[in-house]
Amino acid sequence: MKKTLLIAAAFLMPFLAAVPAAHAQGPNICGNDGAGYCINAWNGGPDVKMYYGGYANDNFSIQYAYICSGSDLVQSTAHGEATNCPFSNTNLDSGAFWNQPIVKVVDGNNGECVGTSSSGHGYLGSCGNSQGTGAIDGTFNVLWFDSGCGYAFVNRYWSNRNFIDSYWVSGGNPDTYLFVGQQQSWTCWGGSGI
Repeated sequence: MKKTLLIAAAFLMPFLAAVPAAHAQGPNICGNDGAGYCINAWNGGPDVKMYYGGYANDNFSIQYAYICSGSDLVQSTAHGEATNCPFSNTNLDSGAFWNQPIVKVVDGNNGECVGTSSSGHGYLGSCGNSQGTGAIDGTFNVLWFDSGCGYAFVNRYWSNRNFIDSYWVSGGNPDTYLFVGQQQSWTCWGGSGI
């Protein structure tokens, strides 16, 4: 009996040793209000794509950005503030996004921020200073709570460039890019990083 158990253990050892260790899960940001695919610094970056949660390179969380006269909230002269910020289209400042928080999304592995490539895909780069100087294009977003689904990221760079509200949208499948500037269409985001 002992000999049989030793032979069985010796046979199983190579298979047990090949089982990968569980990944330590940090904060993440995922579509479908946190239940879908998560943003991932693909192969460590700089590309940001979608992948299953709980894997390496999905350690992302928001940080508040104080870029509107020292405030981290959307400002509007229509609501009594001294400035319109952060959008060039003041209707976005005074409308549904007024008084919503301004954030950047930071990769916990390397400290870089999610911004945009010239083609509108998620891309990692410098977070800049506290006023936003030196940050990669697309770093700053308004975190808009949509009671129907969770949070949406309204991207300042693409909203200003398109002169219409432009959002983060999940690529919808593993190994597809995060889209950073989709006009008037958004993904509902959630997860422990928000």
